Amino acid sequence: MEIPYPFIREFTELLYNVRGILDRILAGFDEFTLLEDDLILIDIFAGLAQIDEANHQLAYYFYDHSTFLTVIQGFSLVVEEAEYLEKTWNSSEGKQRLIRDQFYPVYAVWQAEVQEQLTPYTIS
Repeated sequence: MEIPYPFIREFTELLYNVRGILDRILAGFDEFTLLEDDLILIDIFAGLAQIDEANHQLAYYFYDHSTFLTVIQGFSLVVEEAEYLEKTWNSSEGKQRLIRDQFYPVYAVWQAEVQEQLTPYTIS
């Protein structure tokens, strides 16, 4: 089966875009209004849905790469943290704390693990 290099590059960009949004939130959480917080989180949730869909496609292409499959399955921890984040929708302080202390660290670790696995396919 041929490796979908363009898809992998797009997936990698998506991972960095979500990380960039999270970095922006952490850098200036106090500068955003509650409405802006919500709009930004909606973007993050949309990105997570795209990542989840892409993970299924990547699992198909890398079905024989057990380490990568294990890393992809680790996305369930990111989703779990996102679900906690949804439960704090009405609390700006709660969202900030969850993003800073739980969601961001889990996403960052998972992203680094995925990037490590995909690096051989993204270096041109």
